[in-house]
Amino acid sequence: MPETTPWNRAREAQRKTQRSARRVVLVDAAIAAIEADGPDVSVAQIARTAGVTKPVLYRQFDDKDDLMRAVGVSEGERILAAIRKELNAPGASSLEVVTRAVDAFLHAIDQHPQVYLAMMRRRSGDDVRLTQQGVTDYLYRLIHEVFVSSGIDAAGAQTWAHCIVAMGVAAGELYLSTPEQAARDRIGQQVTDLIIGGLAGIAGSSGVELDAVATGLGRAFSGAS
Repeated sequence: MPETTPWNRAREAQRKTQRSARRVVLVDAAIAAIEADGPDVSVAQIARTAGVTKPVLYRQFDDKDDLMRAVGVSEGERILAAIRKELNAPGASSLEVVTRAVDAFLHAIDQHPQVYLAMMRRRSGDDVRLTQQGVTDYLYRLIHEVFVSSGIDAAGAQTWAHCIVAMGVAAGELYLSTPEQAARDRIGQQVTDLIIGGLAGIAGSSGVELDAVATGLGRAFSGAS
């Protein structure tokens, strides 16, 4: 076993950094290839887009599924970042916070629609299901925190988390399958109405101001890691 020295550790760290950078470049190429050729893009097409051979691609990823998982992680992080940015709106009304967050989601998937459709095709795969469960768990923790701090029965937080994730997936697919130019505004408004209506109902039944709940939710989303 080779001796572990500061020089060896530094060299290993450099190799990991270089490998990570190469993976990012290849994931970006895969996203570009999917957008150009559709969800059924081949590994050969992705390799051509990246300007490498298939063996080079397979040195970074075990197989196509491994590459698509990396694409899904990258896109998920990008979409969540866009939503968090809009949720961080100090002083905004509940309607403004939710409207901007919903529009940010639709705009984010509109930037890479073929990639979103490719991910939805894989929803029965373990990686996609685990990703959605991870998002649901994340939302549950945030909503539970806000409900408790607002004096609302937190027993409904889990239901809210599951329904928001399911509604987001369905709204995204509906939007991408609707050819109308105004579909984004229309679908976004309808999703916003559903969320605001639900928030108003649960806040009102608990004697809590709607904007206090929505603003607190926005702060929790934007401040969570």
